[in-house]
Amino acid sequence: MQIKSLMDENLPPIYQIQLRRKEPDLVIWAIDHLAQGQHIPGIFQINPSMSLGKTIEELVLAALASLDDEYRDRISYLPLQ
Repeated sequence: MQIKSLMDENLPPIYQIQLRRKEPDLVIWAIDHLAQGQHIPGIFQINPSMSLGKTIEELVLAALASLDDEYRDRISYLPLQ
């Protein structure tokens, strides 16, 4: 499964900019498949007390070091450790 990231309207645009700068192969997407009962690859809840840099590091680590379905249908909170 290809790793994707969903940026909603509540997340400052700098996160998308920095995530794409750090790992440009990640795909930014938004689909309405959840409303159709489809599976999700996983949701990461951003921790507002974490720095932008640490948040980006955590997201890239999760994307590159995870099994394809490790976060499927789960909500995970940052930091992951």
